[in-house]
Amino acid sequence: MKYNFSCSTSWNGHKAQEKNITGYDILNEIKDLGFDQVELNYNVTEQTLREMYPLLETGEMKVSSLHNVFPKASEEYGPSSILLGFEDQYKRKQAIDYTIRTIEYAKALGAKGVVIHSSKIVVCPEDDEYYNKELRRVFLKYGMDSKEYKDTCNVAMAIRQKKSKRQTELIIESLEEICDYMFKKNIHVKLGLENRAMYHEMPDEEEYRMIFDRLTDEPVYVWYDIGHGEMLNQLGVFDGFKVLRKYRNKLLGVHIHDVDDRFLDHLAPYSVSNKLDNYLDIIDLAPIKVLELSKNNTSDMIKTGVEQLENKLDEL
Repeated sequence: MKYNFSCSTSWNGHKAQEKNITGYDILNEIKDLGFDQVELNYNVTEQTLREMYPLLETGEMKVSSLHNVFPKASEEYGPSSILLGFEDQYKRKQAIDYTIRTIEYAKALGAKGVVIHSSKIVVCPEDDEYYNKELRRVFLKYGMDSKEYKDTCNVAMAIRQKKSKRQTELIIESLEEICDYMFKKNIHVKLGLENRAMYHEMPDEEEYRMIFDRLTDEPVYVWYDIGHGEMLNQLGVFDGFKVLRKYRNKLLGVHIHDVDDRFLDHLAPYSVSNKLDNYLDIIDLAPIKVLELSKNNTSDMIKTGVEQLENKLDEL
């Protein structure tokens, strides 16, 4: 591919649970789409990775990036975990160790970067996603400018804000320990902090600022997920373009996918909208460009979407 796109195993990694489908088959299916690079995500197990080695060791497929936690760990240390922001010292130490393990794998596999979901703020202990679901429901029913939405948003953001500083401090402390380990072990992998899909997940604009102000000389970067940014931009709770303008020089990679107006994401490029047009310069700039797609996309949808994306990039 002209633009060295990578494809995440988010698309077909679930097939590892099916009978007679191996890690080799999963990589080969991505290869058949025309990709020669892959991002191995957090659902890839050690067994599945071992089955991928024939294609990785010959160089037929290269690993662009790993998605923490890799290989797969428990859900407590999964993609929606508190992870680097755990208050509990044991749990946070475990999260740090898991992240270091991912970094070690990245080094061994020749990956340039590790994607990290930093943490989240627990805004409703009874239902972790309550306010995020409520924001979407009220937005879709009444609209952004309605009193109903503004009231809901004000309450949700106030609850989030109360805990933001402490959670960010814990993320910074965790990253300092991780970066210190990398320096001592002479590991030159870059860490990309991904913007997330739900309003209570971290980091937001201010949290990125706090992290980068403290970790100025560390290998910590922005990993920008376009679909996530679009959803939170739509809700008015995150200004992704502000982050991209401010930290262009800190951009490590992008997750590329389309998203519809009802918050369905991880769709093939240009399959439901032209929203990616607003990010073409960012995609072009990003050192690592990953298609992060769900299993609902067909091979033809992906091929067509990538072709459209390449044509648009050619016109820049």
